[in-house]
Amino acid sequence: MRIDFATRRSSSGASVSLPGKLFGCFFFGLFFAAGLFFAVMLVGAVLAELQTYLWSATPCEIVASSIETASDGAAGYRPAIRYRYTYDGVDHESDKVSHRDASSDDYADAAELVAAYPVGASATCYVNSSEPRQAVLERTIPWFGLFIALPLIFIAVGGGGIWITWRAPDRSGTEDQKPRALSRRAGADGKAFWALLIFGGIFAAVGGGSFLFMAVIPMTHLWAAQSWLEVPCTVISSEVQSHTGDDSTTYSIDILYEYKVEPPGGGSVTLRSNRYDFMGWSSSGYDSKREVVDEYPPGSRAICFVNPERPARAVLDRSFQLEYLVGLFPLIFLVVGLGIMRWAFVLRRTRLLAPSPGLTPVPSPRLSAGSGISGMPEAVVSATGSLELKPTHSPAVKLVGAIAFSLFWNGIVSVFLWQVISDFADGGGSWFMVLFLTPFVLVGLGAISMIGYYALAMANPRPHLVMTPPAPRLGETVSLTWRLRGATGRLRRLEIKLEGREEATYRRGTTTHTDKETFANLCLVDTGMAPEIAAGSARITIPPDTMHSFSGSNNKIIWAIKVKGDIPRWPDVSDDYVVVVRPAAPEERYGR
Repeated sequence: MRIDFATRRSSSGASVSLPGKLFGCFFFGLFFAAGLFFAVMLVGAVLAELQTYLWSATPCEIVASSIETASDGAAGYRPAIRYRYTYDGVDHESDKVSHRDASSDDYADAAELVAAYPVGASATCYVNSSEPRQAVLERTIPWFGLFIALPLIFIAVGGGGIWITWRAPDRSGTEDQKPRALSRRAGADGKAFWALLIFGGIFAAVGGGSFLFMAVIPMTHLWAAQSWLEVPCTVISSEVQSHTGDDSTTYSIDILYEYKVEPPGGGSVTLRSNRYDFMGWSSSGYDSKREVVDEYPPGSRAICFVNPERPARAVLDRSFQLEYLVGLFPLIFLVVGLGIMRWAFVLRRTRLLAPSPGLTPVPSPRLSAGSGISGMPEAVVSATGSLELKPTHSPAVKLVGAIAFSLFWNGIVSVFLWQVISDFADGGGSWFMVLFLTPFVLVGLGAISMIGYYALAMANPRPHLVMTPPAPRLGETVSLTWRLRGATGRLRRLEIKLEGREEATYRRGTTTHTDKETFANLCLVDTGMAPEIAAGSARITIPPDTMHSFSGSNNKIIWAIKVKGDIPRWPDVSDDYVVVVRPAAPEERYGR
């Protein structure tokens, strides 16, 4: 037996030199400036849209109403509606449908507006009293303002990074910047809780909103379209529309077709639509879209599916495609955001982010068969008072967690990866998307490698430990019996020790730090002999001048039995078994 009183202190805090601070300020400043720029632009557009709700309602007459195709060759159908109105005795004309451009890639959007404002109809327009020549037919709600969460992420990352960089101590830190003693109050106010909550909320809002528009709404329409009416239609025109961006060109399918429906009052109405499916966005990969367009040449006959409640809404393809799974990608942001928010509440509940009243000893555990011990996994206490120890995290739990994470992460990333590969196979593709996906793919590969690692670890010999007494006191002698199940011959060395460790969590500026100090290593066995590795027992006395287990708001004393087995060219055996060490008996404590 060997008792080693060691001191190993580690801290998550890090000092930053002046050049590092300047670089950090520049780096995070780019994030902050970009976010602020887009936030100002977005807020300005929202305010301009809301201004129309202050304009005066004025009677008007529709003098022209038709649908125009964008003249620049880009996709888009514009409702060309002209109306005449009189304001303060002066006649005016306007063709402004709403404050935003009313053009749409969906022909049905323009068609429904034109149908709502036929030539000669009376309507109500809204006139700017300070500039009567400005008027709109419709006042819309600026839902796009919800995307303010996107630039807010950049502002939060940039501003938070600048704050943390300049609040971090430099390399010549003073005494106040050194880690606090473990016995001192190490708390923080609620600012960190709200910072985490807001930051996580922004991520969750972006992920949830994007998931709604990219997955929920298209899938809802796809489901509803299964019961739509099958109607013969004639293709008027078909082409692949190109959309040129800053770094690449994307493409979309634009097939305009005509069909007839019978309204409830009788007769027949001819309508048009250009919706092919419910994806609603363009992507790279020209050849695959060209193949679809070639299937619908102008003048050909096809079957379209018409919404019976809104006949102007129709679609050519209502089958499920793998491209719809792209809408699952925002779930990563949603899960990350919700995880950050949950973490904030967990820290709040455990008061790691609140002022600490000091240390609170762990009460003496009340042991019973099958009961849990404070700070320990579920344990079993025998009738003789022996405790069968359970590892904190078994290889099976780690394997299941790695598989669940890998399936979730790679399932989403694979949709984008498949799309990028298909785009390059079609002669298109964007290197920007390749660079964007690279870190996500690397994380996925890392998750797969962890599955292999934990799967191999499942084949390791499993330690079976029994400790007597089940919750020893300081100064008492502990007896530990071990037996390894499985191929113990693979082990080259076995080490079992009882470790006492102090942990303190505190705030330095806006950063949470955790100091860890191992104050005792009590070696029970350290052997390379096969018989001793397979099974054995050892006794050790817990020094009476050490600390018993306790758990405070920010400070903890943790005792654990650590088992390490060396296996060449294979994942090693490495398990921790948390135990409770109680204070010394009163007669020992006071010398009676």
